[in-house]
Formats: sequence, C-alpha cells, structure tokens
Amino acid sequence: MTTFVGLSILTYLRTKMNGTIPNKLARNPERVSAINNLWTIQEMLKDLRRIKLAYSKSGKPGLLNVVKRDRDLAEALGFPGLFDSADNVAKLLSGSHLVEMLKK
Repeated sequence: MTTFVGLSILTYLRTKMNGTIPNKLARNPERVSAINNLWTIQEMLKDLRRIKLAYSKSGKPGLLNVVKRDRDLAEALGFPGLFDSADNVAKLLSGSHLVEMLKK
C-alpha cells in the first residue's frame, strides 16, 4: 500500500512539474518556465524538506522556514494557499484527514 501511494504521488508530481511557475522564479524571467526546468523531483523535495511544522508550548502549530518561492511552488503544483496557515498544514497531516482521503 505504501509503495502504491508513493508511486501515485510521484506520478502526480511528474505531471504537475510540466506546469509553469511564476516568472520571478524562472531562470529566464522573460518567459515562464516549467517547474521541471528548475528542479528534479529529488531537488524539489529536498528544498521543501527544510520547512518544519512546530508546535508552541500552548499546542498552537507554526510553520518555520517558509519563503515566497515555496508558496509559489505549492500553488504551481496545485496546492494554492498550502503554506498560508499552519493550522491547515497540521490538518492535512493529521491521521483523521488521511483516513478521510483514503476513504474517497
């Protein structure tokens, strides 16, 4: 099951990486670049791995190390607003949300 989910995610990422990313991130700012011209899947995941979801002593979630480029990349991959709220990220990563998604 884990392998199937992993392969599904990689297939989705490969398809989405043919999409475009905003000109600010393009190597050639005069034209829009495809994401796969900027990163390989491994490079993209390594770059995004620095983002952390941390909880304060009161239990409130917070996102660390999120930059505008990460927000633009998430939007280009089909996840607009992903890093706008730590609460949304925590909900997406929760076990109950994953169970809901697997039921669909």
